[in-house]
Amino acid sequence: MFGLFGPEKVEFLDISDTTLTYRSKKKKHQSGSVSKIVLQVFLEGSIQSLKLEVVVDSARELPDRSYLVVSHLLGDPEKVAQLTTVLGEAPKPDLGRLARRSERIPIGIRVLSQQLPGFRAVTVDLSLHGAQIKCEELVEQGTIMDITFELELADCPRLTLRAVVVWCAPGEERRKSFRAGVEFTEQHPQTQVIWDKAYAQLLRMQSGSVMHRSMSADFTDG
Repeated sequence: MFGLFGPEKVEFLDISDTTLTYRSKKKKHQSGSVSKIVLQVFLEGSIQSLKLEVVVDSARELPDRSYLVVSHLLGDPEKVAQLTTVLGEAPKPDLGRLARRSERIPIGIRVLSQQLPGFRAVTVDLSLHGAQIKCEELVEQGTIMDITFELELADCPRLTLRAVVVWCAPGEERRKSFRAGVEFTEQHPQTQVIWDKAYAQLLRMQSGSVMHRSMSADFTDG
């Protein structure tokens, strides 16, 4: 599927307004750079090849060593709008399954960000590479944000990480509730070390909590 010469052939993943998410085998995707791609997408019963020009917003390596790239479409606004409508009908793979590389921890942590509606949200689950959050309003896919997690750990009470929104959908709990998936982008090396340690501590705490509940259930059953 991926070409060696000319514009790279990439795999369509998702479209939201002018934000295009695709999978690439190229390693270098510099934020802000303009790229010419050939988008491979399933339309009208067959794989179509669409030549496009995009601006790269972010890129993250996936478990298979390909890259999930979030970008914005360039070109005439009317043609871009038509393309967005067409791509909106194309089948989309599970982005969460593609991007997930570490265990998810079901935990509610308050998060703060100037890019969030109401400037706050709470996590539904958390992994080393991203999080699912509950927020008050829709957050646009491709939004880059600095998120402060109130971890309340002795060694790390709070930590700010750079992330990109990869999906957002209405929540099921109540009206005016939304859930969004964010992927952490490249962090400062020192910040990444701190986050690695904090995540490991949260994972140990979660494992200990599960073991405690299991032991309590066994004792009660007995």
